[in-house]
Amino acid sequence: KFDEAKDQIINYVDLHINRNFESHL
Repeated sequence: KFDEAKDQIINYVDLHINRNFESHL
């Protein structure tokens, strides 16, 4: 359960970091 939630959080954070990084280029 916890590992699933952790993976979802990591994916969510990665998605937003990548989106923000690309938008600032």
